[in-house]
Amino acid sequence: FNGLTNLEEIWFDQNKIEKLDPSTFNGLNSLKKMNFTSNQITKIHPSTFNGLTNLEEIQFRVNNIKELDPTIFNGLTSLKKICFSENQITKIHPSTFNGLTNLEEIDFGFNKIEELDPTTFKYSKIKF
Repeated sequence: FNGLTNLEEIWFDQNKIEKLDPSTFNGLNSLKKMNFTSNQITKIHPSTFNGLTNLEEIQFRVNNIKELDPTIFNGLTSLKKICFSENQITKIHPSTFNGLTNLEEIDFGFNKIEELDPTTFKYSKIKF
């Protein structure tokens, strides 16, 4: 995606992508939405989203992701929607959503999460 500085959306759903290089999205400062639904991704490197400060929506539904590093969303202050439903995630670290003050919607349905710490959504706009 080198040189596509005005790119605002990426849709790669329904493919056979297994992994994303941590530098895949470097320089995409205008990116607002990304969708990698229905691929074969098992892990996302913690620095994959670094610098994407305008990113508002991330969708990685229907993959094989087992865990998310607690720092994966650091600096994504514009993020409003996160969707990781239908993966293999077993745990969400309490600090995963720290600093995401614009977060309005999350979807982790159909995973294998056994427990949620009561402080997990302490700093978000999520309402229960």
